[in-house]
Amino acid sequence: MFALNAAGMIVLGFANARLVPRVPVRTLLIIGLVGSGIAAIAVLVIVGSPIGPVLGVGAVLIPLFVVVATRGLVSANATVLAVQRAPSAGAASAVLGACMFGGGILVTPLLALGGAGSPVSMAAVVAGGALAALFATVLLTRSPA
Repeated sequence: MFALNAAGMIVLGFANARLVPRVPVRTLLIIGLVGSGIAAIAVLVIVGSPIGPVLGVGAVLIPLFVVVATRGLVSANATVLAVQRAPSAGAASAVLGACMFGGGILVTPLLALGGAGSPVSMAAVVAGGALAALFATVLLTRSPA
C-alpha cells in the first residue's frame, strides 16, 4: 500500500509537470486541495460511521490513496506559489519549511484525542488540515482587485 500511494504521488507529480505550462499554478494547487479535502472527508465519514467496520479497511484505503496522491499536485505548486509571491525566495522557502515542521508538531497531540486504536482522530486531523489548506489558499492567494 505504501508503494501504491508513492506511485500515486509520482504519477500526479509527472502530470503536474506536464500541466504547469498550460494551467496556472494556483489552479492546479486548488484542484489538488479540493481532491484531497473531499477524500479526507470521505475517510472521516467512513471511520466515524457505524458502518465503517462493516465496510472494512478497503473502504478507507481508496480515499486515503487520493489524499496521499494529491501531494503530487499540492506540494510543488504550494512551494512555487509561496516563493513567487515573496520578496525573498530564500526566506519564503525557509518559512515554508518551518511551517510544515511546526504544523506537524502542533497537530500531533490532537491525534491522541480519539483514544488508543481509534482512527477517527487521525481522519479528523487529515480532513481539518486539508480543508484549512484549501481555505487558506483560496483566501490568501487571491489576485488583488
